[in-house]
Amino acid sequence: MALALVGLLVRLALGPTFLGFPFITFTPAVLAAGYVAGARAGLACAAASAALAWFFLVVPFEKSGVTSPHGLIAIGVFLTNAVLIVLVVSGMNRAYARAVFIEEERARSNVQLEQRVAERTHQLSEANQARLAEADARREAEARAAQADRLDAIGRLTGGVAHDFNNMLAVIIGNLELAEAKLNRGDVDVIRHIDGAMDGARRSATLTRRLLAFARLQPLDPVVTQINELIKGIEELLIRTLGERVSIECELDPDLWHVNVDPGQLEGALVNLAVNARDAMPDGGSLHIRTRNVSGSHVTDGPPDLVGHDHIVIEVTDTGTGMSEEVQARAFEPFFTTKEPGRGTGLGLSQLYGFMRQSGGGVKIRSSLGSGTTIALYLPRCEAPLAAVQRMVTARTTAPRAVGGETILVVEDEDRVRKATSETLQELGYRVLEASDGTQALELLSGSVTVDLVLSDIVMPGMSGSELADVVRRQRPEMRFLFMSGYSADQFGERSHGGDDRIDLLTKPFTRDRLARHVRKLLDSST
Repeated sequence: MALALVGLLVRLALGPTFLGFPFITFTPAVLAAGYVAGARAGLACAAASAALAWFFLVVPFEKSGVTSPHGLIAIGVFLTNAVLIVLVVSGMNRAYARAVFIEEERARSNVQLEQRVAERTHQLSEANQARLAEADARREAEARAAQADRLDAIGRLTGGVAHDFNNMLAVIIGNLELAEAKLNRGDVDVIRHIDGAMDGARRSATLTRRLLAFARLQPLDPVVTQINELIKGIEELLIRTLGERVSIECELDPDLWHVNVDPGQLEGALVNLAVNARDAMPDGGSLHIRTRNVSGSHVTDGPPDLVGHDHIVIEVTDTGTGMSEEVQARAFEPFFTTKEPGRGTGLGLSQLYGFMRQSGGGVKIRSSLGSGTTIALYLPRCEAPLAAVQRMVTARTTAPRAVGGETILVVEDEDRVRKATSETLQELGYRVLEASDGTQALELLSGSVTVDLVLSDIVMPGMSGSELADVVRRQRPEMRFLFMSGYSADQFGERSHGGDDRIDLLTKPFTRDRLARHVRKLLDSST
């Protein structure tokens, strides 16, 4: 109402300025009322403006005699326009309010979404932390289990070693005590007891070699070998070993590639597999030995190290009782055996595994209960020309002795080993000098004494045997060195395979004959 009065006052103040437009000042009032107060206020303002215009403007205007549109038509047109203005303004207000509402809702939704994202991110972070903690706990548990398994394996290993060595020491000590007792009585018939003690010592050495083979530290003497010829060479031995109830069939590839392997160790491995096969066939059966080539591009189930490389496979198959999956999983563990006590040490397959890995190959078992067993040996192909197959079993001959009283310097930190070795060399006719370490050996070599060969341990406190050789051969390159070691030739790099005939390796423990042959071989080598 107030806006309508303002519109009337403004129109009256203008006087005849807008003659013929009696409602012109009411339109802004209606627009303002509708915009500010809404549709109802706008319509009320329009009605009030029409009433005021009728009484104060239209009727006086017509009484003046001026020709003008009929008053009712003017009022109707004004009201129509006013209503339209109110509706338009009201619609604009509602649209604006809706837009503001939508924007506020969007803002609230964004805030809620960010809150939900933050909450979900926190939940995922907590879940991830929980999974990481669970994974860490699982790894720790697995590490503890693996450590327990390792300790258990070490326990079985040490227990088995102690048991077997105690048996062998009982043989050695018992026979030596019997020999001592007879000698104290003046009875010189002690050869049988000495032979028994020597047999116990040899069995101890065999056990040590098996342990080293399992640890991949067994010294090997690899040569380029034709496997077919090696198998043919031991076929008669296998026939005698297996007996009449087990037949042997060999399927040998005539074009089999050469390999670089220790033939003596491989022969022993094959004989051991044959013995295991015989024990798995108590009622008799057959043993099938097969050799074949495998191209690197066709490797399907070989060891990972040979994938993509040419290699040969030696398969030893029996028709015995077979192995369960549990037995196969533990077959290569040291001292694990399914044989009754006294019939096996449990080191055969573990030794085979170490030997094959040390030779650059591998071994796999395929078996099932009641269907026999196949042991597959994998060896990498060798491109070098074929050399004569070396045999580990040699005829027993008289140990070669000194020629012309050569001098040998024995370098060994273990007093008992040094004394025993020196006395053996003296018994063979050599003049012997002794040194307990590398420094003392250098002092002796720097003197005026002539030394023809240095017999040195490899692992010694202070200066090692290989370091001693480096120092000596820089001043005396012609000096011959014979190294003693219970480990592999890797302990002194490529010296044992470098083609130098003035250096050789003698593995511990060694017999008098082996020592004599190695010493004589070096001394007789050309310079």
